[in-house]
Amino acid sequence: LPEPSKRALEAAAVIGQDLVGEILGEIEPRLADESESWLDDLAERGLLKWGPEGLLDFRHGVVRDVAYQQLVRDRRRALHHRVAEAVAKRPVASTPEGASRIGTHYDRAGDTQAAVPHLARAGRAYAGLDAPAEAAAHLRRALELSRASANREPRFEIETGTLLASALNTLDQSGEAAEVLEAIEHASAAPEDRLRLAAASIEGGWARFSAGNDQVRGRRLVERGLSLADGLPDAYRTITLGHSYLARMLTFDGEVAEATRHIRRVTELAEGRADQPILVLGLHNESAVLCDAGRLASARSTALKALELARASENDLLLGVAEVAMAKVHVFAGEPDEALFAAARGLEMSERVGQVGARYNASLWSGYAHLLAGKPGSARDAFEQLAEINDTWPTTFLHRARGQLEVGAIERAAELAGECLERTPGRMVRARELAILGLATGLG
Repeated sequence: LPEPSKRALEAAAVIGQDLVGEILGEIEPRLADESESWLDDLAERGLLKWGPEGLLDFRHGVVRDVAYQQLVRDRRRALHHRVAEAVAKRPVASTPEGASRIGTHYDRAGDTQAAVPHLARAGRAYAGLDAPAEAAAHLRRALELSRASANREPRFEIETGTLLASALNTLDQSGEAAEVLEAIEHASAAPEDRLRLAAASIEGGWARFSAGNDQVRGRRLVERGLSLADGLPDAYRTITLGHSYLARMLTFDGEVAEATRHIRRVTELAEGRADQPILVLGLHNESAVLCDAGRLASARSTALKALELARASENDLLLGVAEVAMAKVHVFAGEPDEALFAAARGLEMSERVGQVGARYNASLWSGYAHLLAGKPGSARDAFEQLAEINDTWPTTFLHRARGQLEVGAIERAAELAGECLERTPGRMVRARELAILGLATGLG
């Protein structure tokens, strides 16, 4: 190739897309006056091809790869830097795609300081567009580059890291999300940034527990979030959520007394603020824990209080949650008809507002009410519905195994019990599943 054509081909390999003579002239000043003619020469040689809207692209990807790989590092970096500056002058720079291109070219040019803000801007924009995969890719790289720099900025790290963790949790990558949150430095962070990290840690801990069945890491993250939020202004919602999550984790692990302490903290905080919605949710959880602790009279009075407040609020979400609390009390009290009625009401309300947790528990207690009523087939059907709501939770396999065992499907019950144990559930769930597995094995 003539030297000008070779330089044009190398520059085109760095630009990568939307190849026009104008931008080529900006990044290769030597070709500025004749950039279009040299691009035509490359097209005539079959290396480039005309695409839509008068843009050029490589005819074969391997041509671009070879041209790019033959560039010496200094020239390649210089070209990437010029491309970034050229794109930044164009209207596309204000779009997520433009921010991505600018940041990526600065990154490949080795200019970390210039790359980070554009990559972060692209990540935030993609997160706002509900594109978690694209958001995670850009935010991850922005955070990597920021952490590798000499001056780490706590505010940027917290803002970028928490947004990255949220995107990763959306993608069911709660393990990586937990790693991101655990690595964020916060010693010198401002109160508002500490609160952001606290909220993200609590949500990330619950995601790790509920999606990844990781009791230890999930609990550690939630506890860290509560520690960060302690004493901060405007931390009420974050703190009540953290205590609620911890109570549920501890219940599944059989630590009922400690779970009760955390959920009582929620109701105390809500009562102090006259926050009816949080109070109803707290009373629902408190009633559930009291049932597990065998304190049935206290559980009933707590659930009735939740139901009274929910009815006064005329809020379908709160009504669904409160009815589910009553359904569990009725099951533990051996009252199948009352339990079925409350569960049906809870299911109706939860489906109306799309509340997954209440819907799940309504189906669950409906199943156990059917068992109390001597209808194992109906119980099995109710337990099987749990898989339609969430087919990854260990408790889903626990209750489905129980339903299959009740109808005499011994082998299926044993399979489901084994699948539950493979998910390393908390101690209480594990103990119950081992009992079912033992029965299935003995009956088999």
